[in-house]
Amino acid sequence: PIIFESLKNNDFKTERNSFARSHYFFRTAIELRKAWQNERESREKAQYAALPVDFGGCALLDEARQRTYILIMGEGASRTHMSLYGYPRHTSPALDELGDELVVYDRIISMFGITAPSLNASFIFPDIQEGQRGIASILTLHREAGFKTYWLNNNLSEKAGEGAAWFNLSADVVVNKNVSTSLTQLSSYDEELLPEVENALRDKAPNKFIVVHLAGMHPTFEYRYPPEQAVYAHDDRTDLYNADTLDEDRIEKINTYDNAMIYNNKNVRAIIDLAASAPGSAYVLYLSDHSQNLGEIAEYFQGSVATGGTQYMYNIPFIVWVSGEYRRLNPEFCARLSQDTHRFGKTDDTLGYSVAELSRISFGRFKPEKSLFSESYARPDTRLGDGTDYTSLPGGFEVE
Repeated sequence: PIIFESLKNNDFKTERNSFARSHYFFRTAIELRKAWQNERESREKAQYAALPVDFGGCALLDEARQRTYILIMGEGASRTHMSLYGYPRHTSPALDELGDELVVYDRIISMFGITAPSLNASFIFPDIQEGQRGIASILTLHREAGFKTYWLNNNLSEKAGEGAAWFNLSADVVVNKNVSTSLTQLSSYDEELLPEVENALRDKAPNKFIVVHLAGMHPTFEYRYPPEQAVYAHDDRTDLYNADTLDEDRIEKINTYDNAMIYNNKNVRAIIDLAASAPGSAYVLYLSDHSQNLGEIAEYFQGSVATGGTQYMYNIPFIVWVSGEYRRLNPEFCARLSQDTHRFGKTDDTLGYSVAELSRISFGRFKPEKSLFSESYARPDTRLGDGTDYTSLPGGFEVE
């Protein structure tokens, strides 16, 4: 289809010589082969996505008649840039308003500083995956427990089973709003996912588990929010740390990042409000795939591979909201939720076991020591996904 479309549009006529034409057809052939390979891999993965996974039997621990559980996976969100975590700029007013309704954890880090490996580390149970043909993911666990599962995406131009989250094939419903071919200029704002969340909530399935994958603060930051919603001008230095050490370009990037953060948190709040309107028991968990270096240490700015890592690159928000009905049905567990919000944790399979407990799913291969919310939780080591010790990085954050 790629080569036929190209021929139909007579693109080759724009080439000036035989070498250019040869190069054009060679490039087209490469694109065609890549598209065929992606399609074949997607078909192969789809076969595995439909296969059952042995979690050791699943059961639900409360008596809710209806359940609406939402996991929001952000992109590039730094808790350091959220007023909810003490940032001097008011970048999360929509969440700040909720006050004690939110349980806010302040020592959770991501395993990687980029999206794809971070998502795989977070969503897959590696010890359960071993020896299984199906995909041992958080989505599959909920499917096995009787939930209808959704993957609502605005993060990348990925078809089901492609890109950063190939395991989304194990969801019953997959929606990809963003169809851009560029990682820096996404074609849709995250608010376009809100009607998709509403559609999922209208579904008659009694138990729903919904993953919302935001574009969030993916570079380029100024494309993540409608221009008319900008709060900070490009040259604004108000309440910026290290403002005297940063050049105009970096000041502009921080301002556009903070504008994107404000917009992002409006969307997170809107999803919480939708969950609050759902019948039965509900929760929303918000976290991010990774964070960003944003001049907190002047020589490190944006990215981990090119500029070197700091702890800031991994310091993510981790926020839980639960409904009144959820609290009524699970009073002891809810007391535990807010008992120790300073626990250190990582988004490896700790996320899967923690989400399972938050969803009140019991299963035979559950490991309570890996659930952030468990009384038996064992603090993990401080190694990141590439083997680096988080405590060895600049930043000065402690894990105890």
